Amino acid sequence: MTDAEHRRDGDRGKATLRETRDRGRMVRRRNVAAVALLASLAACVSTKANQPPSSPSIPTTTVSMGQRVETTAGNIVVVYSLLPSVGKAPGANMVLVAADIQACAGAHPTTVTGVQRTLFVVETPDDHAWPSVAAVKKPELKPALFAKPKQCERGWVTFSIPQAQKPAYVVLNSSALVKWRIP
Repeated sequence: MTDAEHRRDGDRGKATLRETRDRGRMVRRRNVAAVALLASLAACVSTKANQPPSSPSIPTTTVSMGQRVETTAGNIVVVYSLLPSVGKAPGANMVLVAADIQACAGAHPTTVTGVQRTLFVVETPDDHAWPSVAAVKKPELKPALFAKPKQCERGWVTFSIPQAQKPAYVVLNSSALVKWRIP
């Protein structure tokens, strides 16, 4: 029973108001504490944008542009070239670049073997990774699942990067982390 229930009817309203006011203060204190906790946790999170996740368990390979690479899953990927400017991108001082990419299933494709543009980023010398954007250069690399061995898909993947930055690598982030060095 609350204090209000122990009082006679005349005092019950006052006690209820007092208890409600006290509960309101307690709720506000809890809300302030929760906001402070969230703010402190947010301060612990890295805010460096557009960085690929680093994982020590994924092998990293750096190769020259045009070199064919077999991933740890047995698939074959090649980045043939990068066009340094295929148009102006939305945003201040942004430019579109495009990479000519081919991916092929290995000898034993699984139900999830395939390719899509979101597996690739362009890395600039300041270690920022710039994700792909809607295709500008055609034919675009279309998302595909490979049901048969040696089935391939080839096309252009478009990226938006700062005009002042020179791309350093085209990066595949999949069963392997592969970087094609841009000459």
